[in-house]
Amino acid sequence: DRIIPHYMSTREDKRRVLEFKLQEIAKQDREYEAQMPSVTGNFHVFVDASNITIGFYETLKATHGIPSNKYVKPPPFCYEHLALVLERHRNVTKRVVAGSVPAAFKRQWPSYMSDAQDLGYEMLIMQRVLKAVAPTSRNHRLSSSLEPEWTASDANSSNDENFYVHLRQGEQGVDEVLHLKLMQSLADEEPGTIVLGTGDAAEAEFSDGFLKNVERLLKKNWNVEIMSWKATISKAWRDPEFLAKYPDQVRIIELDPFAEEILGAW
Repeated sequence: DRIIPHYMSTREDKRRVLEFKLQEIAKQDREYEAQMPSVTGNFHVFVDASNITIGFYETLKATHGIPSNKYVKPPPFCYEHLALVLERHRNVTKRVVAGSVPAAFKRQWPSYMSDAQDLGYEMLIMQRVLKAVAPTSRNHRLSSSLEPEWTASDANSSNDENFYVHLRQGEQGVDEVLHLKLMQSLADEEPGTIVLGTGDAAEAEFSDGFLKNVERLLKKNWNVEIMSWKATISKAWRDPEFLAKYPDQVRIIELDPFAEEILGAW
């Protein structure tokens, strides 16, 4: 099964549709800039590739009436059109994408990663690592023979005390490297606007998370745009207390209206 576009068009015509849709956002850009405490025309774009592509997949399934638990072939993702939504013809001086692949060889990158690199994005692509997943008795029974599994027990224990650790590939360090890049902007550049493509606000394995790092930027007079899918944006970004604390600096823009144009089917 695969996702069928709501309309078929050429790549060029889809871009024209996207440009038309962005006109209203561009008008809002000018209104927001009039209120922002610091407007330097300095835009830095950071993209959490996994968060954005998974949100894209889930959003398209929802808008095409496909149950969330049903597998369909991942749809083609047009990074050029996502970049247009994020950048909107503004003066972007820093572009960063962080993500992961099963093997860290460039030839195994998804095509959208290569497209992002061609558009001038710094690509921070990590190799996925094996992570332990503590199983229940049920998911132990359901474990696939393809999944590596460790069995361990104390030398003096009975067989009933054996425990199992399932190993699955997962990301490590992806969020953290984006957090580092955000802090480099804070340390090295005059305040401007961060465009952050993620809905994630939780703590990371080795960092206190996007929300805390964004707050550091806001306290130093940076403006921040959170660009995410409605279904995957953390409630923390919409927390009334957080938004009231930085009323003229934080802007949330949902990507959902542009999903069909980001769908790279022509």
